[in-house]
Order: sequence, then structure tokens, then C-alpha cells
Amino acid sequence: MQMKKTCNLVWQLKQFDLLSQLRESQLEELSDWIKDFNYSKGESIYLPGESSESVYFLKQGKVKLSHLGPGGKEFTVSIISKGELFGEMALVGEEGRSLKAEALEDVVLCTIFRRDFLHFADQNPELSLKVAKEIGQHEREIQTNLTDLIFKDVPTRLAGVLCRLASDYGSREKEGLRIEPGFTHEELAKLIGSTRETTTATLNRFESDGLLEKGRGRIVIRDMSALKART
Repeated sequence: MQMKKTCNLVWQLKQFDLLSQLRESQLEELSDWIKDFNYSKGESIYLPGESSESVYFLKQGKVKLSHLGPGGKEFTVSIISKGELFGEMALVGEEGRSLKAEALEDVVLCTIFRRDFLHFADQNPELSLKVAKEIGQHEREIQTNLTDLIFKDVPTRLAGVLCRLASDYGSREKEGLRIEPGFTHEELAKLIGSTRETTTATLNRFESDGLLEKGRGRIVIRDMSALKART
């Protein structure tokens, strides 16, 4: 992890949905408390049990949030994209992190200490309301994903994850929707709480059925309607 010198944060902060409606004077105040950090792909941003002292705005890249189960088994519960907030449970009393945050690719984060963000939000009620909605939405997403891990079988879970990834990160090609960035079979297995072997076998079945096309680090959804039906 490498810290970068804070630069023109007012313009940067304006790009985040959560902060886009704030006045320039408000953003200038907030920028005094924010620092930029770089993390390389695969690097941990925080681990379960670490002190929840900061919140993060993702400026560049993607971050994976995972639940560590018994024996250290990892279940991915959310993927954070550019412009989103994460680590926000620190704002509602979380003392120690409950999830693991890892850079899915090279990322740049804007970080702010919990106490500073809470002080700023207290003076800006419209921001407090938006943060509360964001927290509720993230929690519902995480709980839904954890419920899926318990009650749905592997093909159903994989179909659901592929649909979500294609919707969020798909780029249109002649053959269909290509998921960007590419996910390895191991990464997809972690997303659905399965093994790499079972995930690969299920992908092969989906490919045989004409739902998708795959290659090394490449997945193209060819029949989204049929894939959704598998969920």
C-alpha cells in the first residue's frame, strides 16, 4: 500500500454519487480531511477484526468484500465499483471489521477517518440521509448474497452472479455481453461459495447449453434471458 499526496480533491469528490450534490465550499471543507491511497491487485485493504476507523470512496478500480467462514473459507458478498462508498459500517458503531476488503484490481481510494466524516455529516443533514440509505442498500445486498449461499444450489448461484456481473460490468460485443474485468474460475468460485472444480464444470454446462462463451479470463454472455431463467 502506498500513500499519495492529496491533490485536487474538490473536483475528485464531485465525481462520487454520494457527494455530487454538495456545494463547492462543502467539498473544500471535506477535502481537508481526505487522503488518497493506492493498493495493488490482490492487496488487502482491511481484514476481519481490524479497527473500523475509516470509510472509503473508491476512486479507481474494483474492490471485493468477503466474509471469512469456518476454516478461513472465503465467500465474496459484494464487489464495489468506482464512485461507491465502502467500510461505511464504521459510521454506525462497528468497532471491528466484519468483512475482508481486497483490491480486485489496482485501485485508488479516498479515505477519511470516521470521526471526521461524522462531524462533517452532522453539519450536512442531506448527506447524512444519503449515507443512511447507502448503508441500508449495502446491508440488504450482503444479506441477500449470504442467503443465496445457504439456500441456492451452485448452478443457480452462478447464474445469478453472472447475470449481475454482466449487468454491472458487461460491455456489448457482437457475440453478446462480455464481462469486464475478466474473472478467473477461482474468483467466480469465491463469489458463489463453491470450489473451482465445481464452478468450472457448471460453466462448461452453461457453455454447452449456449448460455455463454468462455476462454482464458474471458466470459461472454450469449443468451441473457436463458441465463436469468436459471436463477
